[in-house]
Amino acid sequence: MFRRRPFRRRPLMRRALRKGVEQVEQAERLFQDGHYAEAADLFARLAQGAARRRMMEPAGNLHRRAAVAYLEAGRPDDAVEQVKRSVGAFVRARRPGLARETAAQAVARLREKGYGSYADALERELRERAAARGPLGRGPRPKLPAKCSSCGGPLKADEVRWVGPDRVECPYCGSVVTAEA
Repeated sequence: MFRRRPFRRRPLMRRALRKGVEQVEQAERLFQDGHYAEAADLFARLAQGAARRRMMEPAGNLHRRAAVAYLEAGRPDDAVEQVKRSVGAFVRARRPGLARETAAQAVARLREKGYGSYADALERELRERAAARGPLGRGPRPKLPAKCSSCGGPLKADEVRWVGPDRVECPYCGSVVTAEA
């Protein structure tokens, strides 16, 4: 009989995770001590590393912390760039609620700090990006066939469950139907 070995974390993985946690703690200490620019740079580097590893939600959170630190350091250009990256990471992580919340908080904080023109420009750009992505933030949906290929039931984009970027589940028979490109 075949027995699968139990999963064990490799020591290198544990070391890398520990190092990442230590760096986040270091960035938080820098922020608490008032070294905002240094903390922001460290948060931004950590966020880029998380994004490279396809850890989009942690990357979004780290970009958001970098944006706050840059704003406290008086660097609104860098803060706006980090907000854009944070929103993009949350969208890629399929967390549109976090993306909207991040954008709204950033706009409010920019206005609070006296950077109204930055807030207006950020708000306008994010609104344009959202409109280009479509209602779900994943780009325009492919066209559905009028009827299910298995049962012949009608398929309507707002009544089906999307199970992939170009596949839907028929609400009548449950079969998966591929949309037209």
